[in-house]
Formats: sequence, structure tokens, C-alpha cells
Amino acid sequence: AAGAKTTISLEQFTGTWTAKRDNGTFKLVMTQDDHFTWTHTDKDGKKSEIKGVYAIKDGALALEPDSGGVMLANVSFKGDREMNFRMVTDKDSDPGLSFSKS
Repeated sequence: AAGAKTTISLEQFTGTWTAKRDNGTFKLVMTQDDHFTWTHTDKDGKKSEIKGVYAIKDGALALEPDSGGVMLANVSFKGDREMNFRMVTDKDSDPGLSFSKS
């Protein structure tokens, strides 16, 4: 194989991912037809939801919400059921979100 670049496949993303943080719970549902639903539930149980399409480019995940704009994140996988998700705009000290697939 030429080059040691890790190729991320669409199959790795497909499924339901959840992550917890101090400010609540994140759920990311990704379908095989490039659609996603991002749900954040805060500590008080208040939910916010974003839907749109996603694409993978050069090891980065681009989430394009229907409402406009792009969320760009660097992702890395540990096995098939763990994914680290870090917004490109996050500071280097930010550990990102550790998602696990259910």
C-alpha cells in the first residue's frame, strides 16, 4: 500500500453515536445516504436538534445543516465503536467529544 494515510469509510460512520459532557448529552445519528441528525440535550433536559447532510474529506467530517453553514470536525476512530470528534475551531487543549456507537 502506498502511503500510511488512514482511509475513513462511510460504513464506519453509519449508526447512532452518543457522547456525554458536563453540559449534557450529544447524539449523532448518521445514515448510509449521507444524512445526519445531531441532538444535544442539556442538563435541564432541553433538546436542540440539527439535521442535514454530511461528507468525509481528507480525514475531516463536514456536517452541513439544513439551516446553512458547515460544522467541520477532525475525527479519529478507536476500533469500530469509538470515535473522537473535535471541531476544527476547538483549541488544541480541547479533548473533543468521545462518541461511542450503540
